[in-house]
Amino acid sequence: MTTLRQHIQNQQDMSCTLCGVIEAIAILDNEGRGQGTAVTALIQVAGELAEKLNHNLDSINLPEAAA
Repeated sequence: MTTLRQHIQNQQDMSCTLCGVIEAIAILDNEGRGQGTAVTALIQVAGELAEKLNHNLDSINLPEAAA
């Protein structure tokens, strides 16, 4: 797999994880369990994943061959 393809795959994997975390937050919220440390922790994880994706998808951070 090329460096660019691996980079893109890594971002896809992280995006899939982020979707799962957001789905977990939504489920807890829909069931009335959206308060407390569990949701706070999930929101923090989602924020960290979103920040990593934003950073990694910045054109300056693409693999050298693809930049």
